[in-house]
Amino acid sequence: MSSLLLDSILDSCQAVIFDMDGVIADTEPLKFQAYQFVFREEYGIELPIEDIAWRGMKEQSVIAYWFNKFQLVGDPQKLIEDKRAAYHSLLVQGKITAIPGIMAFIKYLRSLGKLRAVATSSSCQEAVMVLEALHIRDAFHQVITRDDVQRMKPDPEVYLAAASALGANPSNCIVFEDSQSGVGAAKAAGMFCVGVLTSFSRKSLGPVDQVINDFTDLAINF
Repeated sequence: MSSLLLDSILDSCQAVIFDMDGVIADTEPLKFQAYQFVFREEYGIELPIEDIAWRGMKEQSVIAYWFNKFQLVGDPQKLIEDKRAAYHSLLVQGKITAIPGIMAFIKYLRSLGKLRAVATSSSCQEAVMVLEALHIRDAFHQVITRDDVQRMKPDPEVYLAAASALGANPSNCIVFEDSQSGVGAAKAAGMFCVGVLTSFSRKSLGPVDQVINDFTDLAINF
């Protein structure tokens, strides 16, 4: 993404909205550790770290994926609850890192006076835990989570809710996303979408307007 294009987009936008997992925070390794823990405890199996097909799936779909792969049966909701507990424990331990360049980019947006929000499929509890662990909760004017909406990505509700909470016109918002469902939600909301290639390839993301590998690609601008 060229510096001139980014500068032009930022000049004209009212707000910048971020997905959280894979865009602000590198949470995928922790989530995988949590899934590994519950399947090890419940079934005595090790989930293969090289298998990344589960990324971007909702929790119910992830459990169904591993059930099908290993021909397992059990209570999906119990595993989800156990996984969440394990994930929260890892967050409390501070075992989380930011996506490269995101801190500097947020600082840059602050200097421009741009409205900033998070729109995530994570729960409110998880969003607060992640943002506080990275010491950036106060960097965002609004944090919209799955607890605030009826329909999840790729439905645009979470992004439209974020724009509304910020008092911004959706067509004047920029979204940073790393998943196909998130890109679909942003585009359905009528927003300019930058794909962040931390989890999937550009082809896998769908109709993004631009892509970056991570936020260090934008460092030349700030």
